[in-house]
Amino acid sequence: MPYERMGDKRKVRAARERALAAADRVLENSPDDVRALYFSAGALINLGQRQKGIERLEQAVALKPHDFAVLYNAACGFAYAGDLERSLDLLDRAVDTGRGFRAWIEADPDLDPVRDSPRYRQILARLPP
Repeated sequence: MPYERMGDKRKVRAARERALAAADRVLENSPDDVRALYFSAGALINLGQRQKGIERLEQAVALKPHDFAVLYNAACGFAYAGDLERSLDLLDRAVDTGRGFRAWIEADPDLDPVRDSPRYRQILARLPP
């Protein structure tokens, strides 16, 4: 998020609160919208509501357990939440779908918490360079 790079914590928080409010509006009308679930989960985790964010990630995965985007974004959310094993499990499943780009996964800062894991490197090795 650009505000993070600028060091403006107030604007970071305000942007996350707006994103969460927007996702919550979508979920009021479409409670099974997986994109709203995993996007709002990230906002919740970043706003200090870790358990509620994790619940939304799990809900999204339960709704679409074989969808690359859901698995990948949930892996990112779990990495940020500090559940590195769950993150790697979901990243592994995402790569198993046959989708995903190695360069993107290597560069995505959301996966920084798992980057030093040997298992992360094994998952990456399955993707073409």
